[in-house]
Formats: sequence, structure tokens, C-alpha cells
Amino acid sequence: MNNDDPPVQEWIDECSNNINNNSNNVIVPIYNNGYDYGDKDKLPLDRVVDDNYNDKLSSEHDPLIKKGNSDALDAGPIWRQAFFKDKVMINVFFALGMCTVVMSGLMLPLVFTEYVKYHHPTYTSQQVESEAAHLKSIADSLPYVANFLLSPLLGMMSDRIGRKWIMALIQLLQIIDMLMIGLASWKKVIIPLYISHSLAGVSNGMISIVFSYLADITTKAERATWFIIVGTGMGISLAGSPLIEILFLKFSFNVAVFGNIGFLIAGMFCLLPIVNSLHYSEGRLKPASANLVKANTNPFSAILMLFRSSKYIIFYALLNLSFNFTLQDTLTTSFYYTQLRYGWIPWQCAVSTSLIGVAVFVWSGIAIPLLLRWFSERLLVVVCFFCSATFHIAYTFAFDQYMWQVSICLGSFSLVIINLIQSIISKATPPDIQGTVLSGVSSLASLGAAAGSYSSANIFAYFISSSAPFYMPGMQFLVNAVLIYITCILSLIVYKRVPEPRPRSSIIDAEEKVPVLSINA
Repeated sequence: MNNDDPPVQEWIDECSNNINNNSNNVIVPIYNNGYDYGDKDKLPLDRVVDDNYNDKLSSEHDPLIKKGNSDALDAGPIWRQAFFKDKVMINVFFALGMCTVVMSGLMLPLVFTEYVKYHHPTYTSQQVESEAAHLKSIADSLPYVANFLLSPLLGMMSDRIGRKWIMALIQLLQIIDMLMIGLASWKKVIIPLYISHSLAGVSNGMISIVFSYLADITTKAERATWFIIVGTGMGISLAGSPLIEILFLKFSFNVAVFGNIGFLIAGMFCLLPIVNSLHYSEGRLKPASANLVKANTNPFSAILMLFRSSKYIIFYALLNLSFNFTLQDTLTTSFYYTQLRYGWIPWQCAVSTSLIGVAVFVWSGIAIPLLLRWFSERLLVVVCFFCSATFHIAYTFAFDQYMWQVSICLGSFSLVIINLIQSIISKATPPDIQGTVLSGVSSLASLGAAAGSYSSANIFAYFISSSAPFYMPGMQFLVNAVLIYITCILSLIVYKRVPEPRPRSSIIDAEEKVPVLSINA
């Protein structure tokens, strides 16, 4: 027992006095770090539980301890945590959304290839690949531009009306986009696809909103675990969805379109039973008097505010931007690259993506939780950047398809950077502006992703065309490898020179007060 702990006998005496007074609602004081918060009038969050309160809000959606269930004070098994159902459902929702992202990623190259063949029947196969890659680079870039412009607005709205409704809106836009993908294939028109794909680009900020939702309903101690679970779900989606999509395509393109829409609708149903996290902060009820921070919906102003907020957050936001820029080479060119270099057909690309998903599952669900026992998140970010740069060199010179597959699976370790950086920034951000800050970070990253997708696809298209000084289909990987090595060095400098800030909260004081227990006598 610490010297600052209150005497146990004093605690027992106070409980006994409350019981002897025949109170209908016995207040049991809880002591934390030597502070007595037994006086309900002093509670900053107005967290006293009485019978009326219990009737209004079920214990399943409230992290308070009802009926003297003191065991819940301990973290205990993950399934006994508060909001367990909501945490599970939001992970299922995100995993289903990731499935459609991966599956549409397999459909788009087919759409643009068929479009070019239809409108340019005299093109050689190499010309078709080059032109289709160029057209796809536009479709890949526009969603990031839309996400950049709309992320601050969505972040502000998620802080005002709740993450749940913003996620539902994004899901609806993705359903419309999937219908336009079908239209592009059926009618050989791409303008409607460009428009819908741009609007659905806000889904690129979905992971930030999901992390904000989890930040609302998790304590800091629980958060890292659930962020890792998000990454694990991402791996499962990557592993399973390509095989499902190939099965859909074996029937017809129409089955693939409506099958993907079915996944999106299933995701919408996952949102129905979850609690609106608007009323919570770090797993606890917000006070009724909590003030909302005024948010700016101008993306440029939002980024400027981000740069004025905290050096620590700025540095990691810039590292996130760099990673999103260099990530696009594998996302936007892998299909055409493997088709051109190894003669792969769609089912081989699907199997490759599934193997990457298995690797991501291993990294996120097994390797990272083990590594976090001995190493900090910040150090792992440095390691991930180094691995990413090294394997980009391997992608460039993967003359054999098996060398490519092994390299891409091992290199997928770097994908955990997304979750690690989101977790780092989330922990350094006041809880009542999680959505605003993380959406600002997402908006900044979208600029990098838009530039990265456009540049990578066009570098690839140029170096396989007759205009290039030499033929090198992997040039985009080599260029990005240099950039990632530079980013790795910068991340190491940030790790060594920039100290981790003390956790801040604009709702909960640094000497965090804990609520009282309610026991109905």
C-alpha cells in the first residue's frame, strides 16, 4: 500500500455510517492517489448514480459501476470492459468497410482497362496498360483531394452530432460510388465514376473517425489494445475480401457490384446498436456543461491550427503525411505492375492481396502486441519506416514473382505505422477535440496521398512507355525508397529529440477524479 493511500479503517467506518443511516442510496467513497472523492457535490463530471439515472441509461453503455460491482473497477478480461459490445461492433463495421475498399480496388483496374480497350481498339497491350494506369491515377487522387477538403467539416460534425452518424453518411456515399463503378463498366463512361469516387473519398478518413469513436469510449489504458484490434481486423479484411471478390467476379461483374453493396449495408446495420459516443470522453460521461471547442471547417485553416497546436502532434502528423505519400505506389500500381512484369491475372492479384492480409494480421494481432511490451510506439514507428524503405528496394528489383510476393508480405509490416501514429496523436490530444484533430491529421495526410497516388501511377506509366529514356516498371518504388529513408531518419530525430508530452484534457483535470459507487440498500 502506498503512503498516500487513505487508511482502510477510515474507509470502512464511513461506509458503515452511511449504511446505519438507512440511506436508500449508499455512497461508497473511492480513493485514488490519496484523494477522497466520496463527496458527490465535488465530482467534476456529475457522475453520481441513483435509481433514476440507472433507469435512463443501461449499465452496458455506462462505465460506472452499478449495484456495488467492484470487480469492474479492474480492467479484467477485455470482454468485461465497459462498452464491449460497442467496441466489437465498430470493429466489425470497419472490417466490412475495409473489405469493400479492397474489393473495389480489384474492380477499378478492370473497369479502366476495359474502358481503354473499348475506346481505343487499336492500342497495343502496353499502350492499354499505360493509358489505363494514367486514368486510374486520376480516380485514385480525386478521393484524397475530397477527403482533404471535407475532413475538417466531418471532424467538426463528428464532435457536434457524434461519430456514429458521420460514419453512416460515409457508408451511404460508398454505396452510391459502388453503383457508379457498375455504371462505368456497363456503359463505358467514367465521368460519373470520377464524381462519385471523389465524394466517397471521405471514406479515406474513416479510420480517423473510428479511432476517435474508440477514444471516446476507452480509457487510455484500454486504447492501445483496441487500436491493435482495429489493425487485426484490417488484416482479416485484406486476407478474406480478395478471395470473396474473385468468387463474385467468377459469376459476373454485376454480382461483384451488388455483393459489395451487400457488405456496405451489413456495415450500416452494425452502427444501429452502438452508443452515440458524443456523450462520452475517455470512457466516461461528459459533464452537461462541457464546452465544445470551436472548429474551423476550412481545411487550410484547420491544418494551420494543427501546426500551431503542438510540436509533438505536428511532427507525427508530418510523418503520417510522408507515409501516406509513399504508400500509394503499392496501392495504385501493384495490379498493373504484376500484370505487366509477371503476367498475372486478377485471381493471382487477389491471392497476393490475401497473403498480404494474413501478414498484416500476424503483424497487428501478434507481433506488435508482443513488441509493445518491450518497445515504445514511437520507436516502432522508426523501425517500420526503415523496413518500408528496405522492402521498397526489394519491390524495385523483384525480377521473380516469388521474390515480389515474399517482399510485399514482409514489407506489409510497415502498415502498422497508421495505427501507431494514430494512437500516438490520440493520446496527446484532449478528448473533446479528438475528432477535430484526427480529422485535421487525416486531411493533411490526404494531400500527401493525393500527390503520391498521382505521381506513383504516372511515374510507372512513363517508365513503361516509349518516351522513357529506359524501361523500368519499378521506378516508382525506387523513388519512394529514397523518400522513406529520409523520413526514417527524421522519425529517429523526433524520437530522440522531441519528448512525449504530458497527457492533456480540456474536460478532465490532470489529477483525474474517479466516480463514486452506488449501492442500493
